[in-house]
Amino acid sequence: MKKTFVLLLCCGLMYTFANAQSVIPDPTLSEKAQKEILKTSKRLEERKLELIKLEKEVEDAKRIAVKKEKDAQVSADENVSAASKLNNDALDKTKARKARKKASKAADDAKDARKAAKKAKKLENNISSLQKKIQEDETRLAEMTHPALKK
Repeated sequence: MKKTFVLLLCCGLMYTFANAQSVIPDPTLSEKAQKEILKTSKRLEERKLELIKLEKEVEDAKRIAVKKEKDAQVSADENVSAASKLNNDALDKTKARKARKKASKAADDAKDARKAAKKAKKLENNISSLQKKIQEDETRLAEMTHPALKK
């Protein structure tokens, strides 16, 4: 997993540098404007790296959410089975204890599944937000480096 993450990070860096807009200082721009361009391009690169990291995390989170959902379904099925066995012999303490434990496990697994799904959704929202910020930075950088592109 670490190798995959490092490989993904390296690919992201290579992609970022390959697609980075050239920030050649324009002698007609003021020093303040040049600093702003450098600052914006640096922030843009950092956000792109963060986006790569979040995309990797969301894949893992979705996979975990699906697994937790399946586990919750299995636990619920086991709970139904234990409850039906208890229904046949309601006075049996061992069956009652097993049914209670299965019900507790099913509830815990359902809670874990909800948490995992919520985490995946949150990561997707973060990715969406970060993509918007990247687009804004790219637009801002294009406007600063090419003033003729301003609306």
